[in-house]
Amino acid sequence: MSAPAVCVLRAGDRPEAPALRSARAMKIIRAVSDSFGFSPSVVTGPDRTFSVSWARQTAMWLVRRETGLSNPEIGRLFGVRDSTTVLRSLERVERKLAGDPDLRRWMNGMRASCAARPAGPPAAAGDAEARTAIARMAHELITMRNRLDEMSVRLSELSRAQSETVKEILND
Repeated sequence: MSAPAVCVLRAGDRPEAPALRSARAMKIIRAVSDSFGFSPSVVTGPDRTFSVSWARQTAMWLVRRETGLSNPEIGRLFGVRDSTTVLRSLERVERKLAGDPDLRRWMNGMRASCAARPAGPPAAAGDAEARTAIARMAHELITMRNRLDEMSVRLSELSRAQSETVKEILND
């Protein structure tokens, strides 16, 4: 049996259902993506360029701090197979935060903007079902986007191979 996910609660916070935490995580991913000038699909995708990787690691750190999702849950949101990748990302951000006051200020601003939650009465039972369905659809969309990215890479490889074959034929 796996251990339950731990949610870090602050004074006045209410425990949240996993679907709501996933929805909050998607809000954070969108906010970080906008801040870095990328689309959420780029930040959660496989791109390993420095700027995209840093945006992804920052988003992972904020998701962890603001939602309390576990490393494997965060990994699933970002299409990461191994939760130790999430752990290493969190550690990298922590190291940078320790030595960069400008980064700490920026991160605190992001946390403040992402922490705003809608006010109002507790959600009705139907709302929980709707949030669960939305979280499931969000996960499916991320999975489909990852598959599309993989197909795009494969198509590029095939196109490159075809170009090389045509060059060989023309040179013969």
